[in-house]
Amino acid sequence: KDIHEVAKRPLRALFYTIGHVAPALPVNCQIDLLAWLKEMGFPVAENYLQCRDHDGLADFCGKMEDLRGKLDYDIDGVVVKMDDFTLQKKLGFTAKSPKWAIAYKFKPEEKETKLLGVEYQVGRTGAITPVAILEPVYISGSTVSRCTLHNFDEIRRLDLHEADVLTIVKSGEIIPKILSVNTQMRDPQARELPLPDSCPVCHSPLSREPEAAIEYC
Repeated sequence: KDIHEVAKRPLRALFYTIGHVAPALPVNCQIDLLAWLKEMGFPVAENYLQCRDHDGLADFCGKMEDLRGKLDYDIDGVVVKMDDFTLQKKLGFTAKSPKWAIAYKFKPEEKETKLLGVEYQVGRTGAITPVAILEPVYISGSTVSRCTLHNFDEIRRLDLHEADVLTIVKSGEIIPKILSVNTQMRDPQARELPLPDSCPVCHSPLSREPEAAIEYC
């Protein structure tokens, strides 16, 4: 709401379409619209292509996935559109999205980092949630230093040991998640992570209902 505050931030935008134009747009397809926007002085993404067949499209998507880490902005996929505006109009929209466009999402970026420890948080209901403390690592647009382990069963499933090397991803490019443990890099002397049997705040014994996955204070 404060334009002066926004002006202090190094925000950038890349344009790919335009709203209402009177009397009409001077172009009739997406590829020409991008060229026209650039001619009008709007910044546009330089990495786009008019594909003639499925093979060309698959090749372009593969090249963009290889290129994603070299761009100066983050991307998580490629949007494939019907180029001709007349055909776009014929295809129309669903209640939520255009029928003439689809998003191809890349495989989530994976990074390795080191487990520094585990913190046990106590929720409002007394639920105990283990949180992995990680050596900070930059992944998918932000630095990650913490990651939920959900419950004690997840720690057992991963067979976590002290100072393990972990592979992490971001679910939906947002939520950090431990994908796997690199056991080949594990110190032979590393100890299995001990699981607490008492609350980290009030030190009362933890309890767990049958068939439940959560420990409670």
